[in-house]
Amino acid sequence: MSYHATTPLTATELRAAVIAAKRQEDAVLAIYGACRSGLTPWEVYAIGVTHGRRWLIGSVRRAICNLTDEGALTQTGATKAGPHRAASHLWELAV
Repeated sequence: MSYHATTPLTATELRAAVIAAKRQEDAVLAIYGACRSGLTPWEVYAIGVTHGRRWLIGSVRRAICNLTDEGALTQTGATKAGPHRAASHLWELAV
């Protein structure tokens, strides 16, 4: 499932959250497709924000994990310095 319910929601709210999470996964996948190179979650977040998306970094990470579990993305094993100089892994489109 695209959305991970961590708070109580009505059926209508849950349905809307699932749809929004799926749209975010589609957008994240499109970013990877357009870049054709490995990106960190922070880079995906920055690209999304630059294009008017109101994402949280945790939501971007959730989308990347879900897409990895589905086989659409793979973790490269490489890292790059992210915010606060912490190492951040790169993902790319699965071959």
